[in-house]
Amino acid sequence: MSVDGGAKPFCQGLTAAAASVRRFSCNRRLVLAAALIFPIASAAAEPPAPSGLINGRMCVRPLDPQRGAGDCGPVDILLLGARHAHVGFSDIVYRLELDAGRIDVILMHGPMQIDGFTTRYGWHGTRLDFSDPEKGVRYQIHFDAAASDLPR
Repeated sequence: MSVDGGAKPFCQGLTAAAASVRRFSCNRRLVLAAALIFPIASAAAEPPAPSGLINGRMCVRPLDPQRGAGDCGPVDILLLGARHAHVGFSDIVYRLELDAGRIDVILMHGPMQIDGFTTRYGWHGTRLDFSDPEKGVRYQIHFDAAASDLPR
């Protein structure tokens, strides 16, 4: 408490946010606030997410094996942080965004979007697998990188 009998300024700021925990003293609120702040600070100190250009191979196969074997070829992969990558060949680019077991795929031809879908994905070592059930196609992207350097 301050000399005038009011709450300390820090405690006044927490009063509205901590209305359900009124039983905590101001000192306990300080400890709680510190516990909330320090994990955020330590997360910011983690190494940067992988980024840069790497080589890879992409295979596009039908979900139904009787429709053919599919095709594979070399691709350039631009890693753009922890959950984003651009996979390209010629003037076609697959923009990939991984999030909570789902992958958003946006297919670009130059500056124009020509397709897009969201589906589940799976990792098998350094190979990323996902499919587009609507088109009956399975994609496999083989990354020429250490598994620890790949977006997850």
